[in-house]
Amino acid sequence: MKKGLIGLLLCFFVLDIYAQTLTVKQLQENATQLLQQGDYSNAVTLLLKARQQAPFNMELLTNLSFAYFLQRDFSNAIETGKIAIELNDADQKAFQVLGLSYKAIASYKEANKMYKAALKKFPNGGVIYNEYGENLALEKNLKEAIVQWEKGIQLDPNYSGN
Repeated sequence: MKKGLIGLLLCFFVLDIYAQTLTVKQLQENATQLLQQGDYSNAVTLLLKARQQAPFNMELLTNLSFAYFLQRDFSNAIETGKIAIELNDADQKAFQVLGLSYKAIASYKEANKMYKAALKKFPNGGVIYNEYGENLALEKNLKEAIVQWEKGIQLDPNYSGN
């Protein structure tokens, strides 16, 4: 038991030293690899290190929000996602990840408000229309969900989710 604990602490120590010497981009790439391997906690650790270097990097915040989502830490996923979508360079993916977190905790009304704001920013966003429609369907509002899906197909027929 002690050897395992010492090994884990040593791993975190090495990870900390390693993370301090890497750029934000390198940290994100390494975190992505960890996410793909299912090592969510170490991915979050790397992304938090990267955030120390670039606290308002939209892509980084979106990745951190997604890592929290995968870790099922929805409160941190939502908190981080809210910061990401408030940035001027927020993209559809940032809104999509925040929406996933809202849906995971069945906070459909909050998700709807967020999707409406996203549609103001991305009026032709097929991703947003698709996610908004899915959220409405989860609320059992199928008629409005179909309207949103059809609008997304019309405005962004190349989005594969439509």
